[in-house]
Amino acid sequence: MTARKSKQGAEHLGGDRYRVRRYIPDRGDGKPGQRSRNFHAPNQRTADRMAAAEYVKLDADIADAAAKAGTLAGLCERYEAHKLPTWSPSTADAKVRHLKAIRADLGHHRLDQLTAEHVDGWYAVLRKRGLGEQSVKHYATTLGAVLRQGERWDKATMRAHRNATPPKPAKVPVRVPPAPVVALLMSTATGALRVALALAAFVGARRGEIMGLRWSDFDGHQLTIRRSVLDRPGGEVFVKSTKSGRERTLTVDQALLEELAVWRAEQLRVMAAIRTTPPADWFVFADWRKDESGQRPQRPGWLSLAWSRHRLAHGAQGVRLHHLRHWNASTLLDAGVPLPVVSGRLGHADSATTARIYAHALEAADVATRGMLTAALQPEQGDTHG
Repeated sequence: MTARKSKQGAEHLGGDRYRVRRYIPDRGDGKPGQRSRNFHAPNQRTADRMAAAEYVKLDADIADAAAKAGTLAGLCERYEAHKLPTWSPSTADAKVRHLKAIRADLGHHRLDQLTAEHVDGWYAVLRKRGLGEQSVKHYATTLGAVLRQGERWDKATMRAHRNATPPKPAKVPVRVPPAPVVALLMSTATGALRVALALAAFVGARRGEIMGLRWSDFDGHQLTIRRSVLDRPGGEVFVKSTKSGRERTLTVDQALLEELAVWRAEQLRVMAAIRTTPPADWFVFADWRKDESGQRPQRPGWLSLAWSRHRLAHGAQGVRLHHLRHWNASTLLDAGVPLPVVSGRLGHADSATTARIYAHALEAADVATRGMLTAALQPEQGDTHG
């Protein structure tokens, strides 16, 4: 129904619903717009009488919004509305949590009055709440993103964030399990867990990437990692792109292909048992209980739980699933595989990320070069100069 507007300014929206509205020159992003208030009235005449009071309330709302627009809280709200559609569910969960804390602790500050002292004080408050330096850094990163967006909109400056003392998380050394431990944990696993561990160790894939694999991602000895799977509340899953947002293709070992062949045959037996015709393609780790066509992946949480039970059963409490990825990268670097190649296999944004994480392997490789150049200049036995 098209809204009708009386001479007194109340718009009839249908039934007993009415509206008053004002046009405003700036809705907070530099563009004109409008704000409105809806209310109920039994008829148009009563609505017109009520309109004056509703306009007073609407003007108060507009004044409050204008005051808030110049604060960090107002900028946080506009930033969230602007960015939320682009975030994955897991990113959104974290960012919304950060923004809520920023609004609660710093939101009352006007953007032109926010200082580095305010920001440093906020970091101190987060630490008092029990957050570690790495977590405080994540909150600081979100604050910086908000102010940077405000700068683009000519609403704020990065000065306070830039001049504050940034959190410095302690560098946690990468834990690389010994090869015998990796071999034991892989050889004693069975079924889907065995295949998942083989992918973690031979490919260095992340947990979500393992759960996101389809059979069509394999082409002979080539594997293309295209997607990742996230856990969602209520047991749901969300399929998204990889962490870097890019696909990557790498060569896989024959041993892994043999493990996959055994697992695929087992899945075909499952489909035969439930009288399901094998589809053209399906997830390597499909959730058959919820989708007999194999088009729904298992939750990543399943892999974490299965791994936790397996490692405890074999006395490897300190070995995390992600440590198999570390073992993969360190083993390749120790063997002399070039850093850019390892970086590409892991799906890092650039080689600098790989170098920072696996500095220990690069340092060991550097030590191994001792004497190589001298030996290269030594004449071979039997070489004479005439």
